[in-house]
Amino acid sequence: PRGIRVNTVAPGMVPTKLTANQSSPEQIEQITNTIPLRRVGSPQDIAGGVLFFASPLAAYITGQQLVIDGGVTL
Repeated sequence: PRGIRVNTVAPGMVPTKLTANQSSPEQIEQITNTIPLRRVGSPQDIAGGVLFFASPLAAYITGQQLVIDGGVTL
């Protein structure tokens, strides 16, 4: 009714200070091996989806979830 759109971005594994403190390099490698693109995401990977939802290109999109996880949920 008022042009409000609600969408979500569901990111996959992205290295952060939190994951660095909680995951060993071996654990990160194990996780990476489960990702079809064979790499963890970057903040820039996630930002692209957020920018898309905020752009005029997504003006008629609402109620959607954009999964940015390198193919994990395929």
